[in-house]
Amino acid sequence: MLKMNKLIYSLILIGVILLSGCEQTQEEQNEPEKDFTYLNELTHEEFKAKFDAGEEFFIYIGRPDCGDSRKFEQEFEDLFVKLHEDGSVNFIRYELDQKLYYFDISSIIPDFDKVLRKEYHEKYDFYFTPTLLHYKNVDEDPESDAIIIAEWDPVYGFEPTQYMNWFYDTGLIEPNQDIIHDGGTDRVYDESEEK
Repeated sequence: MLKMNKLIYSLILIGVILLSGCEQTQEEQNEPEKDFTYLNELTHEEFKAKFDAGEEFFIYIGRPDCGDSRKFEQEFEDLFVKLHEDGSVNFIRYELDQKLYYFDISSIIPDFDKVLRKEYHEKYDFYFTPTLLHYKNVDEDPESDAIIIAEWDPVYGFEPTQYMNWFYDTGLIEPNQDIIHDGGTDRVYDESEEK
C-alpha cells in the first residue's frame, strides 16, 4: 500500500510538472509577434535575384512566428540598436542596417514543412531559423555559395557566442570596437593595452 501511494504521488507530481511546462509554452506562443524593422528586408524575389546573380551579401533569415528568431532579434536590439528616449531608433551600431539584410521566410515555408525546408537547404545552404549567412560570388568557389553560416541548432540552440563569432568572422564587426567584459567593470577594448 505504501508503494502504491508513492507511485500515485509521483505520477501526480510528474503530471503537475508537465502541465506547468505546457502553460509556459502556451504563454510564449501567445506573445505578440514584433516586426523586425532594423534591417532592410528582402522579399523572396529579391533574395532569389541576389542569390541567382551570384552577388555577395550578408543576410539574417528569420520568421516572426519562431521563438528563437524573436529571441535573437531581441538580443540584436540589445546589442546593436541605440534608441532615443522616446523609443525611436537613434542609430544601429557598425552600420549593420546598411550591410545586413533581413529575409522573413515564414510566408514562403510553413514552419513544419520539411519538404520545402529540404529544398531550400539544398539550394540556399540553410535549414533552420534563425540563420545568419554570408553569400559570396559563386564564380570564386563553385563548391559553396555560403561561405560563413551561423544557424540555430536543435540541440545547441543559437547562443550569443555563436552569432557574435559570425559577425567577427565576416568582418561586419571589428573586435577592437566592442566591450570585452560584461559586468560592473565594463571597458572598451584598447589595442594599446597589448603593447
